[in-house]
Amino acid sequence: MDNIVVKAPIKQIEVERPTLKRIVEWLLPLPEYSVLFGMAEDGLPILLDAKDTLSPNVIVWDKLARQSLHILKVISEYLFQHRSQNTEIEFIVLTLYPEDWGELNKYGMGAQGKTSCIGIIPFGSKLAEKVMEGLAKWVNEKHKSSKQPVIVLVDGLENVNRMSKDFQDHFRYLLDLGRKKNVYIIGTSHKSHFFQVYKWLDGFQREIYGRQIDYEFEWIDRNNTVLFYTPRTELI
Repeated sequence: MDNIVVKAPIKQIEVERPTLKRIVEWLLPLPEYSVLFGMAEDGLPILLDAKDTLSPNVIVWDKLARQSLHILKVISEYLFQHRSQNTEIEFIVLTLYPEDWGELNKYGMGAQGKTSCIGIIPFGSKLAEKVMEGLAKWVNEKHKSSKQPVIVLVDGLENVNRMSKDFQDHFRYLLDLGRKKNVYIIGTSHKSHFFQVYKWLDGFQREIYGRQIDYEFEWIDRNNTVLFYTPRTELI
C-alpha cells in the first residue's frame, strides 16, 4: 500500500494476540509521525506516515459486523497513549455509538491541547457540523505556520449521507484536498452499504478488507495480498 510503511522485522509474535502496549514496546522507536494500523503476519507493523501528503485516505470494509472498529480503536489508543511525546497528531472520531469508545470517551474534548483527542463526536450533532466546517476552513486558508496532522476516523461512512448538505460539502472538500495539509480520513463501512457510500469512494486511495476473524484484515499491495491483525486495546 503506497505510503503505508512496513518497518523492519521484529520478534516472533506471541501465540495469544498481544496488547497494543506490548506491540509498541517491541517496535520502539517508531517513525516520528507514524499512525499504527496493526501487525502483518510476518511480524511487520502497518504504518501510515501522517506527515507525507501522499499518504492515502483509507476505507476499511467490514466482513463481520463492525469489525473495522478494531482498527479505529488501535489508531485512537496509539495516538492517545503511545505516540512519541515530541509528536503532535490529533484525531477526531465521528460515530453513532459514543458508548463504544469506553474510557477514551470520558476524556472529552482536547481543545486545551491536553490530549491528542479532539473529541468523540456523535453524528447528527451540531458539534459534528462545526468541527467539519472548521477543518475545511483551515485546509482552505493560507497559513504561515503549520498545524499538526489530523486523523478523522469515520465510524460508519454511510452516516455521512444523513448529515446536512454543508457537512457533506465540507467532508468532500477534506477528502479531495485535506491531505495537502496533513488531514487524513479513515472511514469504515460494510459491503452491504456499498451503494450508500459509493459517491465518496473516489476520495479514498486505499482499501482494507475484513476477514472471517473480527481482528484480521487484508489489503492489496502491488498484486500481493498482505494479511494483518489488530492488537488488543486496553484503554478503549
